[in-house]
Amino acid sequence: MRYMPASHVTACVRNKFAVGDRLQIIHPSGNQELVVEQMFNKKGENIQEASGSGYFVRLPIAAKYLSNAMVAKYL
Repeated sequence: MRYMPASHVTACVRNKFAVGDRLQIIHPSGNQELVVEQMFNKKGENIQEASGSGYFVRLPIAAKYLSNAMVAKYL
């Protein structure tokens, strides 16, 4: 699947996370929680896991102002 709607955001991955993980988006405008239901690699292919540093993923998040936000995984 290579569909990339405008409602996706790109994240530079530092630590491993996968579909089903619960994440928190940390931003001065307010924090958001989400469960990763799907994510895509740079080629637009559906992936199940971002293995760690060096990966860029696109997540379907309906938010306009998340520039420079941080993402934390709940353990």
